Amino acid sequence: MDNGRVIEDLATYCIDYVKNNPDVMIVVGCDSSNQRKKTSYATVICFRHPYKGIHRISSIVRVKKIRDIFTRLWKEVEYAAEIAEYLESILNNYFFRWTKFFLADELGKVNEEDISEELLLKYNEKTKFEKKVSIHVDLSKDKKFKSNRVYDAGIGYLIGMNYRVKSKPQAWAASCAADCIVKMS
Repeated sequence: MDNGRVIEDLATYCIDYVKNNPDVMIVVGCDSSNQRKKTSYATVICFRHPYKGIHRISSIVRVKKIRDIFTRLWKEVEYAAEIAEYLESILNNYFFRWTKFFLADELGKVNEEDISEELLLKYNEKTKFEKKVSIHVDLSKDKKFKSNRVYDAGIGYLIGMNYRVKSKPQAWAASCAADCIVKMS
């Protein structure tokens, strides 16, 4: 869904969006919530523009309530991976190019000036054949959170699929974008 509008053909929409905005980074995230007799999953595709924010499209899936926290959170990982794999399959002619803006964010640098042209060139050469999509998961490294139970398995699974993965608190696509959608459903 895009601003309440149903997207009839996701492939065409995404391909056209990337063609018209070649500088975007694509990030997928998923979050879930138990509500009465149902578990709702919100999956988002975020097209992140340097200096301009994101354009987000989303979907909601409702299933019979899943009480087991591991199962519910593992399904978030699976939904995010499924969408990312789909995007990878349709965007085979799109090559994500690192910019100083995105590389500074990826490496945890505060300033873009900390990124040299040499490092930028090296990163673009290194990642030329990697996945184009990043995945954000609503999982925490911190053992005091329930989502930690799935952390090692979920992160390992996605990295094993060759994705760039971020978890809490850096996983804004899952922790903010998808969370907002699932709470509104």
